[in-house]
Amino acid sequence: MLVAEDYLPHSKVQEDFVAGGSGGPALQFLLDNPFAKQEAWLLASDPQRSQVNFGPATVRFERAASAAELRAALHHEKTQTNEIAFVLGPDGVLHYGITSKSGPGPDGPVALGKPFETPWMGMKVVAERLVANAAPRRSVEPDAAPDKEERRIPAVKVHLESPAGRSPSEWLLWTEARSLDFGNRSARVAFRAPELAVPFRVTLLKFNSDKYPGSNMAATYESWVRVEDPERGTSEHHISMNHPLHYRGYIFFQASFVEGEPMMSIFSVARAPGLPLVYVGVILISAGVAWMFYLKPYLARRQAAAALAAHRQRESRHEAQSTDPVPARPGPAQPAPGGV
Repeated sequence: MLVAEDYLPHSKVQEDFVAGGSGGPALQFLLDNPFAKQEAWLLASDPQRSQVNFGPATVRFERAASAAELRAALHHEKTQTNEIAFVLGPDGVLHYGITSKSGPGPDGPVALGKPFETPWMGMKVVAERLVANAAPRRSVEPDAAPDKEERRIPAVKVHLESPAGRSPSEWLLWTEARSLDFGNRSARVAFRAPELAVPFRVTLLKFNSDKYPGSNMAATYESWVRVEDPERGTSEHHISMNHPLHYRGYIFFQASFVEGEPMMSIFSVARAPGLPLVYVGVILISAGVAWMFYLKPYLARRQAAAALAAHRQRESRHEAQSTDPVPARPGPAQPAPGGV
């Protein structure tokens, strides 16, 4: 049984890792660029948290068991994005390697707390802390709601109960999933919106953004995508701000994008099974408006004209009857003069 103990409409989260755990190595790094700073933790033993994508670059953290694995992990032979790799060698020394779409870049040992530069837009990277055997430590506290609704971080505190035992209480942040151990079993609990798998695959082929002259404000942005459908085959489509993609009942809107190399295109996906009924309603409303403002006055004018014509015809007949001579009515018989 899942029990919700508490709920926070907006929360402030502080995450840290301390030595003494069994979660493997953890690395805290800072990505510093002219636009913003991004700080995060990476866990080498957790596939879901060993890599993070910030748009301009992907950062990953691995552990190598040999010198050959270390060399192979520093640079991927084929990459579609700019990548920064942190690799913990077999001797416990942390190394970094930079790879771009044009090929391998610099690499070398990492000095904690000292930045090294990347070839992308003046970006600098700092490896701040390295914990060999990390144990997670996180605090979730209530916080004042932000001005914008989309910046809220809701959180719910839950635990699992069963005859076999009870799990520790855990805070789940919005969109997060965590494993809870209770008794001899484990269950994965998530706090997010319901997910729906679409019966086809959408791949971004190309993205373009045009700016207003003399400014950095986007005037328009558009995407070219490939849809791979097991039932209908493969097709390519163009999506722009005012021209969404309609495919098998789903609508893909060009919502936003993220600057960087490579560019990231963001879509909003909607599904409206009752859309034909909406169209029928729009048609009926349009027909009602046309009836009210155009057809009904036209029919009223026709009826008024027909009534006026009938009235005039009746008046004409009445006037014609009034002008005809009236024949004398026969009276009673009068006796002849003089009598009989």
